Amino acid sequence: IFLELAGTLAEVRSYLPRLGYEFTFADPDLPFAYFGMGPDESYRDSCHHGRVGFNESTASREYVPYVRPQEHGNHIAAKRLSLENGLSFDGDFEFCVSRCSARDLLSAAHAEELPETGTTTVRVDWADAGLGSGSCGPMLLPEYRLTGPGVRFSFVLSPFI
Repeated sequence: IFLELAGTLAEVRSYLPRLGYEFTFADPDLPFAYFGMGPDESYRDSCHHGRVGFNESTASREYVPYVRPQEHGNHIAAKRLSLENGLSFDGDFEFCVSRCSARDLLSAAHAEELPETGTTTVRVDWADAGLGSGSCGPMLLPEYRLTGPGVRFSFVLSPFI
């Protein structure tokens, strides 16, 4: 299956945190392998510690116990993501595999408030904004913001043996 997202971003006062697709799978700790930046999480403004190559992990190993639950486990410069359930994503993208959905993370103030859903969320994104913010330091630098104007993003979703 070829999936493509193409369009323009409306002029906004701020920037998008990310843009892409979110999939949910009925597996509480989905193992996966990928070719991309790893083995630790990486974002466009926080990636010099990583290396591009083949890596393996699970949804639970990707969790980062920040003081307040928040986005975690992103990987940039990905070319392939293969899930143990037999699906593969191929293209140029960023991704995250987590036991938490974006909605779960937004609604929890403490780790113990994160629900045990028995699922794994896989996010495949055109891009994520950088980590910097005005909450604990300077605002995110312009080169790490997602502001557009044009977006063209595609990947292939296929079964593998």
